[in-house]
Amino acid sequence: VERSFGEIYRLIERISLMNEDTVLGHHDRAYSQHWDTPLENIKRHLSSSDSGEARVNEITDYAKALAATFQHVVDLEKIIQHDEVVADPIILDASNSWPLLIKLYRHHGETLRSAPPLRELLRNVEIVLLKLRFQHGRSSNDLIGLTKQLDDSPGKLEELCQRMSRSVSQGFRWRGDFDQKVESALDGDYHYDPTYRYILWKYENNLRQSGDTQVLPMEYINSVENRRMDSTIEHIAPQNGDYPEEFRKHWLNNLGNLLFMPRGLNSSLSDQPPVEKAKRLDTSYASHREVRRIIEIEGRWSDSQIAARKADLVKFMQARWKIQRSPEITIPNLPPVTL
Repeated sequence: VERSFGEIYRLIERISLMNEDTVLGHHDRAYSQHWDTPLENIKRHLSSSDSGEARVNEITDYAKALAATFQHVVDLEKIIQHDEVVADPIILDASNSWPLLIKLYRHHGETLRSAPPLRELLRNVEIVLLKLRFQHGRSSNDLIGLTKQLDDSPGKLEELCQRMSRSVSQGFRWRGDFDQKVESALDGDYHYDPTYRYILWKYENNLRQSGDTQVLPMEYINSVENRRMDSTIEHIAPQNGDYPEEFRKHWLNNLGNLLFMPRGLNSSLSDQPPVEKAKRLDTSYASHREVRRIIEIEGRWSDSQIAARKADLVKFMQARWKIQRSPEITIPNLPPVTL
């Protein structure tokens, strides 16, 4: 036990995304069949042992398994830096995804980076977790329960893969309106929140040409010290402009008016009007250059350009996250506005 905890304290120095108590919590949720705190769960587990020797063996085995989990977290953090498929569930919902990643890594190791069934499983987990962001508590997240059922016995992984494949369109509880909740949010006109920052990141990578460098998870998370590299959402038509009330209501925080951008560039653009801002958008970001081309060609940035860009983003989302049935994107009857 002492050797195991010595290894744990050595490994915790190499973990950057969480502390030792959080790792313990993820380990417990992955492997315990109970649902209380880690301490209460291990007490409950030990109470089933009827001798001192059996309990000593249980404690020894638990310490070894916990040390192995700390090593798995160290290994997974390295993978997450560069591998979007592994990183995405963690970025969307770390508390529910880490136990699954820990358990998958224990059974499958580095094949998480290459095995098609595992890659498809993680993609489906990401899709479900993203759609859950739009349910506002109306649909349960059963990922921990499914993780507890997973082991290395024959058929268990295939069973989980099939369950997640079905959950893509109906959630964990087979909701018939699972996709409709996403559509309703997209059909609205307020999209200024972190979920859309994640979506705009994926859109940026989708626009980049084959062979181009992608914006990696380590950049999205920003594992460096300089906060100027934090990812943010920039308003193309700035927040502090003088707009008609209808424009401010329907288009200012609309998805089509939002850009994925590092904090440093966001701050430097400040409240410049779109036509002036476009001159600064000749950056390494494909989505910035896309907006610049639109403004240069049309000479303005107003409701019609925002609506068209939103429609493109929605089409991307439907394909990327398997969202069924296109929401109608309507343009309110607004007076023309040139910004």
